[in-house]
Amino acid sequence: MDLRNLRFLSVLLLSAIECWADQQALVPDPLKALVGQNVTFATTIDPKAQQFIVITWTFNDGTGPSNVITAAPKGESVEEKYQGRIVFNKTTGALLLKEVTTSDSGDYSVSMVMVDGHQIPGEVKLTVYEPVTGVEVKANVTDVVEFNDTVSLTCSAGGSALTYKWLSGSATVTDGDRMKLSDDNHMLTISGVLRSDKGPFTCSVSNAMMEKSSSPLTLNISYGPDTAVMTVTPQKAVYSSGSNISMSCSSLSSPTAEFEWLFNGAPLKKTGAELKVEDIQEAQSGNYSCIAQNTKTMRFKTSNTALVSVLERISGTAITGPTGQLIAGNSSANMSCQATGGTVITRSWLKDGTPLSPGDRVTISKDKSSVAISPVEKTDTGEYQCKLTNAVNTDSASYKMTVNYGPEGVTIIGGEAVEMGDLVKLKCAASSLPPATFTWSFNGTQLEETSAEYVIEKAIYRNSGKYACVAKNAITEKTSSAVHILSVKEEGTLDESLSGGAIAGIVIAVLVVVAIIAAAVYYKRTHTKLESPY
Repeated sequence: MDLRNLRFLSVLLLSAIECWADQQALVPDPLKALVGQNVTFATTIDPKAQQFIVITWTFNDGTGPSNVITAAPKGESVEEKYQGRIVFNKTTGALLLKEVTTSDSGDYSVSMVMVDGHQIPGEVKLTVYEPVTGVEVKANVTDVVEFNDTVSLTCSAGGSALTYKWLSGSATVTDGDRMKLSDDNHMLTISGVLRSDKGPFTCSVSNAMMEKSSSPLTLNISYGPDTAVMTVTPQKAVYSSGSNISMSCSSLSSPTAEFEWLFNGAPLKKTGAELKVEDIQEAQSGNYSCIAQNTKTMRFKTSNTALVSVLERISGTAITGPTGQLIAGNSSANMSCQATGGTVITRSWLKDGTPLSPGDRVTISKDKSSVAISPVEKTDTGEYQCKLTNAVNTDSASYKMTVNYGPEGVTIIGGEAVEMGDLVKLKCAASSLPPATFTWSFNGTQLEETSAEYVIEKAIYRNSGKYACVAKNAITEKTSSAVHILSVKEEGTLDESLSGGAIAGIVIAVLVVVAIIAAAVYYKRTHTKLESPY
């Protein structure tokens, strides 16, 4: 070959080298695999456009390069440790590595000498990971007391290049004041645990190839008791003796709180969340409260205090009053109202349904337990009622008072003049309690009649005279009388003179006639036509 041709080939070769200098036989992106998997190192060579003569694969784990396989037209040379583990693609130059181990991690290089003599290199990094296995969470203690204890959770797992993450429920745990994570996050420490720290806690472990989580771990956190609250059912300001009441005590606590009951600050020797008091009596009035205690945390809380006031119902109310006869203007009446049971707070008196007020004759004691009337009058007759009241009931009693009086206002009703043979009825009336009895006299002579009415069937002249009626009250022993004058006249005497009614009738008739005549004259004058003189 002459010098001219050599120079031309040199220029051509240099141009090809410049053109192929940037070409890489392998995609440089790192490869990742799990132990036991197969890994393929694919080349970028297009066998239709490019053909190689010699290809060499090498491996460097950091201690220096070592040969994997060399392929030439005369045959292939495979390193002993790779025999049976690799598959070489004679067309593309790709390499398949079977069942990789962590010792296969490192840099893989290829050198491809093409038919035209140029060389194409390539390099890629392979990382082989051990799979994540056996993820487990352990705690130094799982049964803890709120505020008191510190818990350390440790996550263990098999695998390589592991990353740890903690979750409480579905929320990721981050480093904070009470929750501290170790440098590699495989340990979580919770100081002064709270009830909200119970979890469940899960540890998630991952590497570049996979992720696995542990079984959840839940802490048993004892807490409380919180504020103890006591309620009384039914709720009343004052309870009637004999009532049944129930008191309940509650407090948030784990484990469930135990309860003890107090009465006026002293133990009742009653336990349980509910205290029932049946047929309660006044002696059981006082302050009730409860104590909630947690035997695990050794803490306790005393509840609010409830004042239970019990009053005996008022019963057996009665009025004692005068037992003898009362005489108006003469007697005095004293009434007292008392009850055989219960505490009386207020008293009130009524007469015939209307409040009784003190007056000149009526005196009501300061505590309103008694009423004095002196002297009694007939207007004091009626029904008296006293009402005794406390916070739980009202009881009442009635007493009927009768005041005897009279007789008074004695009158005789009857005609003053009658004709011979007429029927005469004289009736005597008097206001009296009890009703009066009557006696009659005629012209000073006592008659046998003892009823309120004196009757003469046919009057005669000698019946004319003065009739007297005497009314007597058997209780008051008082009498009162009235006098009536009767005149007996001859027959027809009383008919000759017109009565006042007859005279009035005649006057009215005359006036009517006069009015009619006047109306007629007026009509005639206003309706008569006058003739003209002309």
